[in-house]
Amino acid sequence: METVREVAKFEGVPDMPMAVYPGAIQGHTASELRANVEKIFPDIINGITQPAPVSQASQTQAAREQSVFEGDLAAVNAYFILNKWSDGHPIIPPTMDKVREFLRFTDRAPHEVVATLPIAYAQATPWNIAVNGVMAGCLPQYMPVLIAAAEALGDPKFDITGFGSTGGYMPFLVINGPIARQLDIRSELPCISHPPNAVIGRAIGLMLRNIAGFIPGDTAMGTFGYGLPFVFAEDEAMCREIGWPPFHARHGFADDANVLTLCGSGNWGHQSTPTGSDAQMLAAYGVREVARRVIAERSVYRRAASGMFAMVITPPVSKVLAQGGFKPASLAQYWFDHATITCAEYNFRSRYGQSATPAPTIQSLLDKGALDPALFGNKGPDDTVPMFQTPDTIHVFVSGDRGRNKYTSLWGPYFTPTLKAIALPAEWEEKLAAI
Repeated sequence: METVREVAKFEGVPDMPMAVYPGAIQGHTASELRANVEKIFPDIINGITQPAPVSQASQTQAAREQSVFEGDLAAVNAYFILNKWSDGHPIIPPTMDKVREFLRFTDRAPHEVVATLPIAYAQATPWNIAVNGVMAGCLPQYMPVLIAAAEALGDPKFDITGFGSTGGYMPFLVINGPIARQLDIRSELPCISHPPNAVIGRAIGLMLRNIAGFIPGDTAMGTFGYGLPFVFAEDEAMCREIGWPPFHARHGFADDANVLTLCGSGNWGHQSTPTGSDAQMLAAYGVREVARRVIAERSVYRRAASGMFAMVITPPVSKVLAQGGFKPASLAQYWFDHATITCAEYNFRSRYGQSATPAPTIQSLLDKGALDPALFGNKGPDDTVPMFQTPDTIHVFVSGDRGRNKYTSLWGPYFTPTLKAIALPAEWEEKLAAI
């Protein structure tokens, strides 16, 4: 087998000291809690008092561009898995030549800081972004999307620390603008499974691992693990046909701008099938989708940490809704108004479905000033309250199979959709034509 001679080095993440609490703290008695803390207390002291490992982020440019390994394809993959740089799927070895080919598609210097990414607080640069893109199987021309994704991941408004949660949350990207067509990032079938969509999503996951430091089982503690991040384009042609501005245009960008939206979700699963030509009934069906997906006691309680609910609507359903007079904002308001939960149910779920002690109730959150009295105040046990604190939590995208009637809903309690312009390099059109 051919030897891979130069596998590019990239700024790594230092091994941070950890003290690991044994078991599930939420189910332990006070005496068990005390005993377990005493067991790990020496690890806590050592982690605080012993010198921390030196981060590779302080290396010189020459050191960053050194080869880390030489071997055949199987050996490279084994080495990357051993160092926890791989997600377990076979990688494309990031040779120097491949990385430099990616760098042709950005005007930024190879080691310019694009973003600083928690939880490792390591610097994302075009160099290490390209390394992860190569590993994922991306093409060089995807580089502008990957850089915009890194900028979004580093935006404090988004707050990527939620990706370390036991909930197993994952990022997803929505692409708007001409670049989606130029790079063949699909909105229609097969959507997230289409190769450009899939490998860009995988690259985001590798960036979270190798730059941000979210290593499943070490620093990313999703109880059941993680699905691969995914990517889809919005169906802008359908948006314009039905009179809905595309998502990026509703958020202040020019209609023809290239824009990436970073989102987060704890699910990708069953899609409901709203059927019929009655727009009011289809909107009402969407209420059930909100109620099915959202964990209200976390959505309301987590208001200070933000949150998002995305409804992705296929073109046939969006067309019926538009013909019935609905627009994205009025749909969000309708679902906010009608997706509700009784106070008694909220308090029960909060008591037995949260780790906070004492578990918050509607009344305790009102007493703290964390809820709007106009929406949540003066309620009895059987009275209903919204599943969100504001309709601004609800976001609408048009995408998916043009021949199917579907809603798919995506919810995460920690994230705020974050939009970033996708910067194209000089002579973009010429570089694409030369491929």
